[in-house]
Amino acid sequence: MKKSSDIDVQLSQPFIDGSEDHPRSPVERRGLTAEALERLVYLVGTPRGGTTVITRSIYLSERVFACPNPTRFTHHVWRHRNKVDGRLLTDIFKMPKFYHERRALRTLDRAERARIERQIRNAFNSLNLGEMYRLYPLIYSLDPKCERSARKAVCWADKANDIYGLFDLAHSLPQAKFILIIRDPRATVASMKSQTVRSQGTQSSRQANVAALLASCIYWRNMMQHFLRLVRRYPDRAMFLCYEDFVKNPEETINRALEFATGDRMPVEALEAGFSQFEHKQKHDRDAQGRKKPDQEAGHGIDRRPLDRWRRMLDDDEVLFTTAFTWRTARKLGYQIDPPKRRFAALRAVSRLKGWRKRTVCAAKLAYLELMEALVSCRRESASAAAAPGTM
Repeated sequence: MKKSSDIDVQLSQPFIDGSEDHPRSPVERRGLTAEALERLVYLVGTPRGGTTVITRSIYLSERVFACPNPTRFTHHVWRHRNKVDGRLLTDIFKMPKFYHERRALRTLDRAERARIERQIRNAFNSLNLGEMYRLYPLIYSLDPKCERSARKAVCWADKANDIYGLFDLAHSLPQAKFILIIRDPRATVASMKSQTVRSQGTQSSRQANVAALLASCIYWRNMMQHFLRLVRRYPDRAMFLCYEDFVKNPEETINRALEFATGDRMPVEALEAGFSQFEHKQKHDRDAQGRKKPDQEAGHGIDRRPLDRWRRMLDDDEVLFTTAFTWRTARKLGYQIDPPKRRFAALRAVSRLKGWRKRTVCAAKLAYLELMEALVSCRRESASAAAAPGTM
């Protein structure tokens, strides 16, 4: 009788061909290779920062394997690993709709099923970030209803809109690469502010708009400072991707990202065909865009309207407050934003908040960001000088 270690060695060795003497197992026919599982491409940026359309564009490449939806692993699972018991953590892990562990395992033979089940148990028993995170693409690639080809992929990718666990990922997955999506803070904050006010279910008012605006500014600036720190620490594993560059020249921008992530570029014609399937969304700035009429067809392709949309969405005071909170970090990222002409504009914005508690918390966060600004002295150009496109 073979030992379990012998089975693992046998399964890890590739078959010579697909003949009857060397039949290919379901894992070898459908599953991601061990090399691809080690190579995570993590796309991260603020909400309303262009992350969705850029992620969809990168997923056009068959060299990149991805699940149908973001896993939200760091936010939903890794954050709670020491706060809930093992059974509940497992249930949280299985929440994504694309994750069908039983259906995937039913297609495997007994030896393969035992090996994958043991791998799942070991990942949760050890609470190893890399081993747990890799289960998502592994199981989805084995799912018979998986719509993507895993055998052509050299890496797998996931998207996030928060920085929780960012440095844990870089430490636990030494071959992971990070695409940091940045956007003009005025455009990002304008869109985030509108979404925040609507999500709160409160009536739009001056107080609510100011509170949402400042919260969005703090969120953007904090994330960008973490990006600068990450690139400074891992210059060869992270790159900035500017949303404005993507809108102006999408084919070249995505090919630079693909070359950095996979070592390959896509034909321009294939990218253009993929972009033509993208539908323009109508969910923000309804006053400026107008609601789509029933007989009006939605636009397709790369939408260029969001570049200057913030000018219609923010009034003069809101532009002033946004600039006061973000201009220092924005300049480090290459945005030519001048400091506000009015002195103490940031403190004036804080004073508009209702309640001393909110004003105190906001002022403390602003002081913290100013301190971090002094510590993160590098700029985007110098920080990413070594992060040129390369192979994995």
